[in-house]
Amino acid sequence: MIYYNLADQGFKSSSRASLGVYNLSLQLGVHLAKELSCTYLINSDHNEMQQVPCSQVKEVRGGVGGIRRILWDQWRLFSSVKTDTSDWIFLPKGFSSFVRKPPCRLAVYIHDVVYDYWRSSYPGYRSPLLHAYFDWSLRASLRNADIIFTNSAFTRDELVRIAENKRIKRIAPIVKAGIGFDHLKSSDGEDEKSGILIYVSAWPHKATASLIKMVERWQAESRFSDPIYFLGTLPAEVEMATFSNWKIMQTLPEEAYRNLLKKVRCTIFNSEYEGFGMPPGESLLQGAVPVYSSISATEEVMNGMGFSYENNVYESFSVAMNSALNVSRSQIEQWKKAFMMQHNWAKVIHTIKQAMADGI
Repeated sequence: MIYYNLADQGFKSSSRASLGVYNLSLQLGVHLAKELSCTYLINSDHNEMQQVPCSQVKEVRGGVGGIRRILWDQWRLFSSVKTDTSDWIFLPKGFSSFVRKPPCRLAVYIHDVVYDYWRSSYPGYRSPLLHAYFDWSLRASLRNADIIFTNSAFTRDELVRIAENKRIKRIAPIVKAGIGFDHLKSSDGEDEKSGILIYVSAWPHKATASLIKMVERWQAESRFSDPIYFLGTLPAEVEMATFSNWKIMQTLPEEAYRNLLKKVRCTIFNSEYEGFGMPPGESLLQGAVPVYSSISATEEVMNGMGFSYENNVYESFSVAMNSALNVSRSQIEQWKKAFMMQHNWAKVIHTIKQAMADGI
């Protein structure tokens, strides 16, 4: 039996511009239940697991934030199930209790170690206590898990690096499981596409301020007249130039977001650090050419599809933008097929099943 923990996440209609940990956890659970015997630990107000055929659901007193979340992570989770030595607890958010040992075998899925990046690159961002909590939980997962899954080879290498830095000598096998996208409907989009969608964020590693400067310069030089949509929260210090075709949207319901992707010609995803970087792939499946930062994770995931650019290098950004706006429909279709072959749930679940069955 696999006890799959969903009780630490707030399941509601997503308004974010990416699948995120929320949708990934749900979809991983949906597909895992089709292959293996699972019991889902959920809060009483959750109903999304109706998507899972023939699954068992156990309602528990989990917590999605604050003290309740800490109590759930550190103590109540391991008390919520009665297990034997053949059972597993699966943590799709990846971070384990550092005050208790797991009562049975433990599998974790770790998405990234962005807190470690913040601590080194933006030491004043978030409280020292929050950084410490992340660090202790990550160490507990590295020490106590029987197997660790990651979304990319980059994240796998990051965990190895951190284990070495923390002098954790014995860690579980780290397996790149990946992420599937085949639950998203691929679309040819509109016959007449128009506009650009740009992802922005107040998170420091998204480097939105430097991106805005490059977009302003590109807009002035290209005299682009179609709409340019900025989706997300702008950092407080950012002052944007005023162009009549620029439209700022903090959030969009999921359906509206997908519909916008079908309409625009390309998207821009800027970041200094990612464990995977989902928006470029989401964009491509809806027929929008992705333009993205040339960092390890996005280069690995996109594998030559779309156009990458060097952060803070306008000439590189300009070339990527102009190339993206001149891609043929046939090229986009070839990329979409290649992307789906690389990133699908059948491959993810096959990898997880093998890893959990190989005498761990």
